[in-house]
Amino acid sequence: MKENKYESIKQIFAERLQKIRKRNGSSQFETAKALGISQPTVSSYEKGQTLPNMEKLLLLCNQLDVSADYLLGLSDVPGIMRGKRKDIIGKYDSLAADERKLFLECLEMFIKNKKAESKA
Repeated sequence: MKENKYESIKQIFAERLQKIRKRNGSSQFETAKALGISQPTVSSYEKGQTLPNMEKLLLLCNQLDVSADYLLGLSDVPGIMRGKRKDIIGKYDSLAADERKLFLECLEMFIKNKKAESKA
């Protein structure tokens, strides 16, 4: 069972790394150079054959501006929480449960109205 979970993490990591690297417009060679590794090593990460060590994982996250939680499948939010995003999340976390519910309802209405405006 433990082996299957490890293989699953490797596959998630592989898919997300490739997606983020391409989104950032970086080649495997450029990513490898920034990390001080070979292009075939980056390729092995993206094929789900191997995972980087902790040092390379941190370098990857900084290079691609992505969280380790996202790459490892622990979160579906790719961005690192910085600046305003971090402030907003902090404020949301400080709300009571009923206030969070109201906030999310307002946010959903706002998004729905924005979508309607863009269609008009």
